[in-house]
Amino acid sequence: MFISYYISLFKHPSLLTTFSKYSQTQSTYALDVNAIGQIIGLYAIYLEIVGGTFVHNITTMKSAIAIFIPIIVLILIGVVLSATILAMIASIGMSSGF
Repeated sequence: MFISYYISLFKHPSLLTTFSKYSQTQSTYALDVNAIGQIIGLYAIYLEIVGGTFVHNITTMKSAIAIFIPIIVLILIGVVLSATILAMIASIGMSSGF
């Protein structure tokens, strides 16, 4: 933030170039981290399934079910809460009389 204020006040050309390169690098870095994070998340689920298979001496299918049931329940809770919040917002908008 401070750099953008400095650039807008003094219009320093070398800082403008530096700031634009820095911004481009950070946006590219953020996109890469997001993609890598999703891949690591899927790999973590895979490791939990394989780890549950070996640690508890159960089949891979039972281990996968044990991993995916909590995920599905949390997704369903999120959907229900989102629908509830949207319904509350919609009812407030309808009752205001605008």
